[in-house]
Amino acid sequence: MGQKWKPEIQSFKTNANFSAASWHIVKFAADDDIDLTGSGELMLGVLTDEVGESNTDDKFVDVQVGGVVKVEAGGAITGGTLVMSNGSGEAITATDGNYYLGQAVQGGTDGEYISVIYGPGFLNTP
Repeated sequence: MGQKWKPEIQSFKTNANFSAASWHIVKFAADDDIDLTGSGELMLGVLTDEVGESNTDDKFVDVQVGGVVKVEAGGAITGGTLVMSNGSGEAITATDGNYYLGQAVQGGTDGEYISVIYGPGFLNTP
């Protein structure tokens, strides 16, 4: 029997303009808001395509925090590798000493959407 990866989606408050950030990685920020994750930072999950209006008013947006997540690649990624956030909230190959989102199901290149098995952690190679 195959494993079923059910998505887990939660709504979080933000006052950021995410209108051009569908499928980007986000983190908790000040005042219980969320913002795009910087390079290798601890992350919350991935924005869905329900990113709200293009303004900075308080609103709630959907963030996927479990299952297989869709995320925009910020560079070349090989399937099976761990991925982390670059400075723009896009997925790149994880490097030592950084937090990662999970394992890429398939590879992709900059600007493509890839699937990642959500399983965040910290990469610390001995």
